[in-house]
Amino acid sequence: MDIFISRPNRFFLSFLALSLFFNLSAQKWVPTDYWGISNENFKEVFHERFDDNERNWNVEHLSLNAHFEDKGLGIKSLTDHTTHYSKTYEFNKDLGYQISTTFNFQKGGGEAGIAFGMDENSNGYMFLVAKEGRYEVIKLTNGVEKVLQDAVYPVSDGNIELCIRKYDGKWYFFINKNTCWHFNVENTPSTAVGWALKQRASIVVHDLLVQSIKISDRKGPLISLMSSTDMEKKGKQQNTIFLCNKSNLTVYGLTGDQYGVKEINIEDEDNMNIVYNIVESDGNGIKFRFNLNLIKDTTLISVSSIDNYDNVSRLKFSFVQKKAERQVATEIPSYNYPAAEEESRVFVVEPNQKVRNIAVFIGVNDYVYWDDLNNAVHDCNTVAEVFVNEYQFEPENILKIYNKDVTRQNIVDMFDSLQKVLGRNDNLILYYAGHGHYNEDAKFGYWVPNEARMEKPSDYISNNDIRGYLGAIQTRHTLVIADACFAGSLMRGEAEKELREDVSSRWVFTSGDLENVDDGPAGQNSPFAAAVIRALKTNPSSTIGANILAREVQRIMASGTTAQKPKAKPIKDIDSGGIFVFRRKI
Repeated sequence: MDIFISRPNRFFLSFLALSLFFNLSAQKWVPTDYWGISNENFKEVFHERFDDNERNWNVEHLSLNAHFEDKGLGIKSLTDHTTHYSKTYEFNKDLGYQISTTFNFQKGGGEAGIAFGMDENSNGYMFLVAKEGRYEVIKLTNGVEKVLQDAVYPVSDGNIELCIRKYDGKWYFFINKNTCWHFNVENTPSTAVGWALKQRASIVVHDLLVQSIKISDRKGPLISLMSSTDMEKKGKQQNTIFLCNKSNLTVYGLTGDQYGVKEINIEDEDNMNIVYNIVESDGNGIKFRFNLNLIKDTTLISVSSIDNYDNVSRLKFSFVQKKAERQVATEIPSYNYPAAEEESRVFVVEPNQKVRNIAVFIGVNDYVYWDDLNNAVHDCNTVAEVFVNEYQFEPENILKIYNKDVTRQNIVDMFDSLQKVLGRNDNLILYYAGHGHYNEDAKFGYWVPNEARMEKPSDYISNNDIRGYLGAIQTRHTLVIADACFAGSLMRGEAEKELREDVSSRWVFTSGDLENVDDGPAGQNSPFAAAVIRALKTNPSSTIGANILAREVQRIMASGTTAQKPKAKPIKDIDSGGIFVFRRKI
């Protein structure tokens, strides 16, 4: 499904960016895969192997008998009714966790399994299996049972391992490391963990393991303040500038993180707190509001947001009264943010490390002021299909922005979002199909958005802007593929003789140099896009480097009727000498 950014509704643009890029930033794990989360993301809270009785599990009363024995903890139900036996552990039930236990049935039948989140009033949950091959998930409210799921499931003789995993807002239930069910997480009254039995079941428990799941998330929440009729956004990235038409403002903002926001702070330049109100909060983020009185020409504030893993984002904003607009360039102070640690240009891939390939397609057929194009959107769609069907790109990691949604503001916001959510385990391909423009006097090249006016460079996206963003986005590899006139002005570097995949790279591959390029007949692909598709599809190897792809596209186009000369080079000053490699699906 294509994802479109609505041009008229810029107020909610950041909500869309939040929901879209949360998908990109999440660690990938297929819910049917027990093994899909790396070991380093688990932290042991408690592991009871029953080689001692440190937590005093022995108990005997009218409905249950538990006794410590050589083989483990023996638990026997003395009634047909459901009974549970658990103890409280210290872990954050609001974040990810995993509870697992291994046991086997003794003589007789009945049901047994995990009890979790139980309190003294018998509120909580149970995950039970029957010896004859069935499972059920039960919710207890003041001791009253509600069966949430009851299904047949093969349970082998011998040891049975049950597991409950809380991950990304859902509970997943596993029997012998095979998934059987999942549903949305509900609040639990406690962090108690233990066992439940009914119908006079008798079991021997061999171990109980409680782990917290620390997602590999080092990125803070996204933060955005909204333009309005009273304040117009003029800057980008940090120290964003708003030009204000009046001195008393109501400012709206958005913040969100895949794993939840636990704290927001807003301060003025004197580090005094500014009171805010939560307007709306849902799975996509938090919408907040605060009042601001501009008593100076320029008022500076700082907004910080902290997620549930204590990752912090902090942005500075400048509010400039309209009358002081001419002084903005000289009077707004710059902020010296702490420099990032120098990172190695060589990437070492761990055995369980997941490297994601992200592709953003920007295509414009329909222009407001420029001549329309025939095939830009079609080119993007067909190239995207090849990426997904034949190479290691997942559909959820493909973003498409087309036609009226390709505004200058949307592209800038897209780059800002990519900068915040992509990291060193990500590769990015940026495919642009649309008009290009080259200013001969200034020696500047541009991409032309849908609404850009003729001879108005301020409406365009300059190659200098693109180069700056590509340097700021902390991906392993970034490859720009541009099918546009004069796209060659992006490249001014030279490739090293030896290109390594484990070294970061910033490359650009264009349909031509400083020249006009062919869009092709309506309903077909441009000559460049057709050559890219052909080179990828006919590649006889399981891999193809971006430099080899470019060479093959050059060969294909040289044998055709077009005079275009595609170019591919690293981007000067921000490339480290590596190369992105396309890998076929296994």
